[in-house]
Amino acid sequence: MKEYDFSLAEIKEIIDECNDESEIVEQLIKKKDEIEKKIARYKNVSLSIGLIIQKEKENKMKPENEFEVEEKEEETILIAGYRMRGKYSDVGKGFGLIAKSFGRNINGKAMTLYHDCEYKEDGADFEPCFPIRKGTSVGDISVRELPGGHCVSLIHKGPYERLGESYKKIYGYINEKGLKTLIPSREIYVKGPGMIFKGNPNNYVTEIRILIEKQK
Repeated sequence: MKEYDFSLAEIKEIIDECNDESEIVEQLIKKKDEIEKKIARYKNVSLSIGLIIQKEKENKMKPENEFEVEEKEEETILIAGYRMRGKYSDVGKGFGLIAKSFGRNINGKAMTLYHDCEYKEDGADFEPCFPIRKGTSVGDISVRELPGGHCVSLIHKGPYERLGESYKKIYGYINEKGLKTLIPSREIYVKGPGMIFKGNPNNYVTEIRILIEKQK
């Protein structure tokens, strides 16, 4: 029974309640289902780990100044967002509130939506949010679909304090192409400080995405 992954407690229960093999079929079926679910879960975990390893290797191969601006399609996603006004550094408060209310339903990287057309030292209009599987609005947290569309994207590798350099690069591309932008713009935090370790800011990875109007 140990070879079939039964715990000692489960084995004791079977010995106490069963007299021959025909009486343990139900327990065997249950254990088989449990093992198959574990196998499926470990396959997903293995795939996720592989993707992280691949992405980290790709990021390490590229210095932060070698990432290029690209255009791509942004999908419509369901988000939970907490709209704020103040300093950008206050964004952590919003992430904390959303995580507390939607923790197990979060299914993507943290991001911030910027509803202003320009940078502001104070009184900025921004919205920390998470992609979620499901949920409804609660309190000041808004659950809604965030529309997708054609966007201009640039990966920034390095401290948040140097994001301005990447914004200069991405807007240089936008102006050169004569593109019209839409708000809110977005920052997706691909890799940043963790819940326990702050990590090395030089290894932070942030994706800037700016939606643009479709050209006629």
